[in-house]
Amino acid sequence: MEHTLGGNTIAVRHSASGIASFAISVLVVGALALAVALSAGSRAPAHMTMVVALAAIGGLAMTITGAGLGTAGVLERGCKRSLALAGLLLNAAGIVALVTLLP
Repeated sequence: MEHTLGGNTIAVRHSASGIASFAISVLVVGALALAVALSAGSRAPAHMTMVVALAAIGGLAMTITGAGLGTAGVLERGCKRSLALAGLLLNAAGIVALVTLLP
């Protein structure tokens, strides 16, 4: 996408932090959905519960990082904000879901 400003053509693109935020959110939300789907319906052994808990803590750290990147992408000037906003919202939803699921 291009904009013309004072006779100069300026290419407007997505911010790198917005793209990273969206990628992190898709990765974590997908992994969370997979973990819930795999653990539903069966009684998991104790060591699997530990693995899922550690993965949830790692996912929480990733979503906090993604939310920070999304915030930076939304505040960045001269770039599109749609991926940054989507990443910020998905990471916020991931944080809420992970905090809710952690014991």
